[in-house]
Amino acid sequence: MAKGLTFSSTTKGTIPPSPTGTGTITTVGVSLFGIGTLFFDELAPGFKIYDPGQDEVREVLAVINNNEAELKTAFTIDISTPIAFRRIDAGQLRSYDVQNLTGTIGILGDDADFLGNSSTMFDNNDYDTVTFDATGTKFKVAYEIQ
Repeated sequence: MAKGLTFSSTTKGTIPPSPTGTGTITTVGVSLFGIGTLFFDELAPGFKIYDPGQDEVREVLAVINNNEAELKTAFTIDISTPIAFRRIDAGQLRSYDVQNLTGTIGILGDDADFLGNSSTMFDNNDYDTVTFDATGTKFKVAYEIQ
C-alpha cells in the first residue's frame, strides 16, 4: 500500500525521514550496539540506520536484544563515537518530489544539486532511501512509499 507524505528540512537527512530513536549507537563491522536503546520496540529487520556524518544508510538484518542488532552490511567507517540513533522504517521508496525554496541542496542518492525556487520529481527504482544535505537552505519534499 502506498502512502504519500510531505516534510520540510534545513539540515541533513533522508527521504523517507529518519526520526531519532531512544539512546545512541556505535558500530563495529556489521554489529550495531546501542546505549540506552530500545531496539525491540523501535527497530526490526528491514529498517535502516542513518549515519549523517558519513551520509550513509545501512539495513538491519536482525535485532538481537534492546542494545544489539546486526546490519546487512557495515558502514564504510565504524561509528566509534556514539551518535544519535536515527532509523528509517522498512518500505520501498517509489518516488519523491523536491521543491527547493532557498539556497542549493544536494540530493546524494541522485547525485544532483538544486538551486532555489526549483522543483524536480524523481521516480525511484534504484534504492530505498535517499540522503540529502540541506544545511543553510530550506526545502520541501513530498514522497511516496509502498
